[in-house]
Amino acid sequence: MAEQLINPWVYMAPVLTTFAGGSLRRFGFTSAAGGSIEEVELMVQAGGGGGGGGNDSQGGGGGAGGQTFASAIAVEAGTTYAISIGSGGGGGFGTGANGQNSTAFQCTTVGGGGGGGGARGAQQAARAGGCGGGAAGWPGYSAGAGENQSQQSQPAGVQQFGFAGGGDNSPGNTEKPGGGGGTAERGNTTPQYVGGDGREYTQYAPYGGATPAGYFGGGGGIQGGSYGGQGGKGGGAHGGYPTVPATGQFGAFPAAANSGGGGNGTYNPNSGARSGGNGGSGVVIIRHPNSFDQATTTGSPTISDTGTHFIYVFTGNGSITF
Repeated sequence: MAEQLINPWVYMAPVLTTFAGGSLRRFGFTSAAGGSIEEVELMVQAGGGGGGGGNDSQGGGGGAGGQTFASAIAVEAGTTYAISIGSGGGGGFGTGANGQNSTAFQCTTVGGGGGGGGARGAQQAARAGGCGGGAAGWPGYSAGAGENQSQQSQPAGVQQFGFAGGGDNSPGNTEKPGGGGGTAERGNTTPQYVGGDGREYTQYAPYGGATPAGYFGGGGGIQGGSYGGQGGKGGGAHGGYPTVPATGQFGAFPAAANSGGGGNGTYNPNSGARSGGNGGSGVVIIRHPNSFDQATTTGSPTISDTGTHFIYVFTGNGSITF
């Protein structure tokens, strides 16, 4: 007789477990095989670095926060998982501050590196971070390295992304500041002075990310006397004047909130040093099929039912229990 095949994802009644005192708790919808939810999709974006300040020379763009992604990370029903969202680093008159780490499911994602300082008397190299900060315009000052890919002790199946900042201060190419690194490419990839692009997640486009929708982790661009480099896709701050003439001035531009983008590097040739733009805060997004129960959360995440999946978007600290 032919073997009978069983569809393992047919709807079954919720599992009910009796606790002390006779109370019942529902752990999630089970499959025909009798199991509760075992894995979820996860994206963790750290806070972006602040841009460097400048006057005689340009400050470098802030690096985006590093990024972690797992299409199927193991979870245990009934266990509570803490979520921590990293803030963006502040723009500096010298080098910008690094963004803060984001953490979820024991995955630590490194904050972005601050852009190099280009202001007179505050010339400094860019900082390393999840994505590295861009180099300042002063000759000889380097871009920051992207460190997120070198992190150790992550759970199985986890990918991490983070690229170096841009900048070219080699002989014959002085006064070439750099955009911050992104989660998909390094700063200054094409053309010069732009932030590196962030990675795209089409499944999250309606629920999070910066322009264009669904991108996270763009590096900060830089501004100058005759150019204003674009911020990387995914919330990286635009370099500004003169490419954004509506501002009418050189100025600090922040990265988009909850994008993990880097702040812009500034330039102010006619007066005192100007601080760089602030980096954008991070975000954690979790997704699983809606054939399982909606999880219990703290911290007020946005929860959406797409018709096939539940999506949880954490823009602040909290927790989740499946």
